[in-house]
Amino acid sequence: MRKALTERENLGNASKGSPTPSGVREGCHIVEYSPEGVKNRELASLALSKGYILLTRDYDFANTILFPPKQFHGIIVLHIHPPKAEKLIKEMESLLAKVKDYEGKLLIIKDGALEIIEDRS
Repeated sequence: MRKALTERENLGNASKGSPTPSGVREGCHIVEYSPEGVKNRELASLALSKGYILLTRDYDFANTILFPPKQFHGIIVLHIHPPKAEKLIKEMESLLAKVKDYEGKLLIIKDGALEIIEDRS
């Protein structure tokens, strides 16, 4: 079972009242919201300490110097505009179907395209 941490203001508000991705609905994944107003560094530390994959719309997390993928259990950046719930859910379902291993990877989803960055050093 995979665990993911996401920011309420970045992802949660976009999907209020919307259906959840099928993987979450089926109980295959646990998604937890971070505390409101948490700073990027705190969010990263929280994801690391809990062993969570970090799921965000904040493109700051695509900076591999500040947030080296090899230090994380996975970082998923949803760079989707406009961030409508239907688009976010569709892209997440596609990602869940394609990718099985997130450890040490940065996954950037940009409107239908998936970029995977691995730091092997």
